[in-house]
Amino acid sequence: MAQGLRVALILLLLGAAAHAPGAFAETDCEQAKADYDRAVQQTDPAEALALLDGVVARCPGFNAWFVKGNAHRMLEQWGRALAAYRQAEAQATTPRRTFVAQAYGALMGYRLGRACEAVRTFRALGAASDEPLPAWLRGPYEAFERLQAETPMDAGEMACALRVTAHDRTLRVCPRLNVRIPFAYDRADIDEGNRSKVEELAKALRQVHDGTQRYRLVGHTDSRGSAAYNQNLSERRARSVRAFIGELQGDLRGALEARGEGESRLLAMDDEDSSHALNRRVEVQVVCEGG
Repeated sequence: MAQGLRVALILLLLGAAAHAPGAFAETDCEQAKADYDRAVQQTDPAEALALLDGVVARCPGFNAWFVKGNAHRMLEQWGRALAAYRQAEAQATTPRRTFVAQAYGALMGYRLGRACEAVRTFRALGAASDEPLPAWLRGPYEAFERLQAETPMDAGEMACALRVTAHDRTLRVCPRLNVRIPFAYDRADIDEGNRSKVEELAKALRQVHDGTQRYRLVGHTDSRGSAAYNQNLSERRARSVRAFIGELQGDLRGALEARGEGESRLLAMDDEDSSHALNRRVEVQVVCEGG
């Protein structure tokens, strides 16, 4: 257990250091740097925090606050982790550091019941990057998707996340949301145990629909099987969800599109069963002007 904690902490520390080179360059921060280095060697995040408290008191900076947030997160102290990540954001000196702090802060916000806010933050972060999903954002993004799988959003939260905000219009992004419908391997049907998840989505679309808006249901698969087969399977999944929503909310039938993207947009890249399950999903996209 101790070794596992140490490895996890060191990985988090290395991730933070990669975003904050030279965080302790000033001579009056030398003692803080020594304590920071000692914190890296701790096997227990609680012991690391005892050192980090002194570090941020003497020499507050992005690196120390971000690592402090990571340690609180390992101890499942979500509120304290969020506060630390916000301090890290305030100390950030580059856009990338700002975005990373915001991403982990959004994760903690979701833990604290701020699901809609978290979805919107990740949407904005994706829109702020020149890449579809930059490598430095993949870690928190995948963690966020796994968290949604563990604690699904209810209809009200989904409706909030799918509403087009003024900020969305400024960024020229359309709301999208991955819905946790755990399709079995090589299946496109919605079994009895998962009907409630589609029912929540139907309620959300009913809440947000203004009579003119259109929504795109996009099916996805894991990476097993041929690309052609997976493309067909993803289309079947999207059509299955569209048909079920149409049964529940008949007036939404004409507002729903269905398409598949096969295995082209994986959320998790490894070969673990949990990752394959995460990739088998349907995404809801609000269709904005221009497609």
